[in-house]
Amino acid sequence: MRLATGYRLSQMLHVAAKLAIADVLADGPKTRDELAGLTGTHATSLHRALPALAGAGVFAQDGDGRFSLNARAELLRSHVPGSVRGYAILQGEDRVWNAWGQALHAVRTGEPRSITSMEWTSPIWEVIPKRPPPSMPACPGARRRPTSQW
Repeated sequence: MRLATGYRLSQMLHVAAKLAIADVLADGPKTRDELAGLTGTHATSLHRALPALAGAGVFAQDGDGRFSLNARAELLRSHVPGSVRGYAILQGEDRVWNAWGQALHAVRTGEPRSITSMEWTSPIWEVIPKRPPPSMPACPGARRRPTSQW
């Protein structure tokens, strides 16, 4: 079942990266309410995402419900060597996310993208370098794949 629902975890990783949760946790553990206050998010909703990531080995959660960095979460920080934050953000951006949603069409027809409601008709690997998503300039590492065991 985990393979069938992996997209959920991928999207939660995108959310954590986009909100810079790892950067916020750099100075120590925080509760969901503290994190929500610092990231301008809804505490209960944020609390649904973070335990899922902690359960997958991204972030740690202690017995008091505080979240902290672990080795994987460290790589979601913005300016650390080997950061995957930009890559995690890119993977959840609409351009990439929606393109993967068209995989069945591509497999059936051999056309990388042809749905007219989408914003481009070239393969995504040709589009991203020419028209990067708005998040890309601020996300070091978004243009390369992570080399770590992510």
